[in-house]
Amino acid sequence: MSQGIFGLIDFNGRVDSPDNLAKTIGTFLQDDGCRKAGISYLHDENYILGMKRICNDRNHQQTDIVQNRELQALCLIHGEINNYENLAQEYLPGDSPREGDLDLVLHLYRQFGPQFVRKLNGLFSLAILDQTDSQFVLLNDRFGMAHQIYWTMIGSRFYFATHLKSLLSYPGVRKEIDIEALNLFLKYSYIPSPWTIFEGIRKLPPGHMLTYYDRKVTVKSYWEFKKPDGSMIDIPEATSTYGQLLKESISRRIRTGGQMGILLSGGLDSSANVALAAQCTEKRIKTFSVGFDDPVFDERPYAQIVSKHFNTEHYETTITGQEIEDLPKLIWYLEEPYFEFGLFKIPN
Repeated sequence: MSQGIFGLIDFNGRVDSPDNLAKTIGTFLQDDGCRKAGISYLHDENYILGMKRICNDRNHQQTDIVQNRELQALCLIHGEINNYENLAQEYLPGDSPREGDLDLVLHLYRQFGPQFVRKLNGLFSLAILDQTDSQFVLLNDRFGMAHQIYWTMIGSRFYFATHLKSLLSYPGVRKEIDIEALNLFLKYSYIPSPWTIFEGIRKLPPGHMLTYYDRKVTVKSYWEFKKPDGSMIDIPEATSTYGQLLKESISRRIRTGGQMGILLSGGLDSSANVALAAQCTEKRIKTFSVGFDDPVFDERPYAQIVSKHFNTEHYETTITGQEIEDLPKLIWYLEEPYFEFGLFKIPN
């Protein structure tokens, strides 16, 4: 767990010992061995907010919680906004300092209200504390790809975190099994939103916005797929359109700057990503492959063909079976019960 956000808000009460409590809750974001970024804290008698974000050499990514006194709002993020440059050029005032993406978010929030999020393209969990009317807004990207957001209410207090372990470290948050969620796990092999394994704790569904105001929480969808208009296009046109959209998506992520790599299996999807990325940048692309000692299951030779063709900087690792020794650590990283064969990937 190297990055994430968390917080406690109580506009109608007082948060005792906020400094000590913030450091206790942030403990789970320290266990990564990374010294590039510490945890940013902001708190007063009504709230505690924490964020840990690693910049990855992107100059517009702000690594501290932003408090804009002019706009009377605070902002924190887990993830990234891929269309920052376009939005900044279009919507930031000419005389406004362009500090980074969180400042941009607050400007968009003041200009368009909560629906500003429809303008964002990226993978993110965002939180905004609006000090003008004591309102807190929590939202995630359209597909919920950045991270789950867990939340609960105890009395008039609102708690949230991108890691369930952080949320459970708050005093008063109980660990009682939700029987309905357990039934869903036994049916689907995972627990879908908005349920969690613990009673009273919920996940924010993808493409949804949560508002905490006047001791009440409301959760609403802010984005849906467009309904088809009934028109039909032929296969060549559909294929061309899909290819162009995929290339634009890859190009948008490359333009954000910083280090970039592609997981290359040698299959159709990852090979197409490498081929299109090579058209979008003059930099040498880094690719990564995971294989097996048994040649029957090993796909690295196909990845090597793609890497050689596009002259990528290629790295490989091999699954030997010794990884089973990491099983206790893998289970610790899981936030909830989850069944999946490909668990040998440590999440952020």
